[in-house]
Amino acid sequence: MGFEVTSCEADRYIRITAWEPFVEEEAMQAAREALALGARLGVRVFLYDARQSPNMKSILTNYRVAYHELRALDIDPGASAAILVSPDDHSYDVVETLCRNAGYNIRLFRKEGAAVFWIKERGPK
Repeated sequence: MGFEVTSCEADRYIRITAWEPFVEEEAMQAAREALALGARLGVRVFLYDARQSPNMKSILTNYRVAYHELRALDIDPGASAAILVSPDDHSYDVVETLCRNAGYNIRLFRKEGAAVFWIKERGPK
């Protein structure tokens, strides 16, 4: 698989690192693994490092994921997720918009420090 899910114990967040573009099933598998690890550890904040994984999905597929497939995962409404992308990657802009419109607390970042700061502000104190 082209991803890894780990816990960042010191900062209390779950990190999903993708090394290649996701096919849809892999993206959902990564989400399930991250949510399961978060539930075990009592963590509701996630950092998705997509710097090596541009979004290759169509707008319609992104819509279906945001409004249907993510809902099926029963994500905690208090959860927050940062998506870290390369500075010139705008392929996730639509993902951020769709997910925020669907009610998820998600934000796109191009600098890792800013993403980690945002996640830590939302995590357990």
